[in-house]
Amino acid sequence: MTETSDRRARMVETQLEARGIRDGYVLEAMRKVPREAFVEAGD
Repeated sequence: MTETSDRRARMVETQLEARGIRDGYVLEAMRKVPREAFVEAGD
């Protein structure tokens, strides 16, 4: 795993699963989709 995918997996555990989201498709998508590719770089 890369550092980014490690962070993504940790976010899924701490932010989504911890809040009761249990849908496997949603959790897997959140682990795989590189959301950072959709965010503009800060100035």
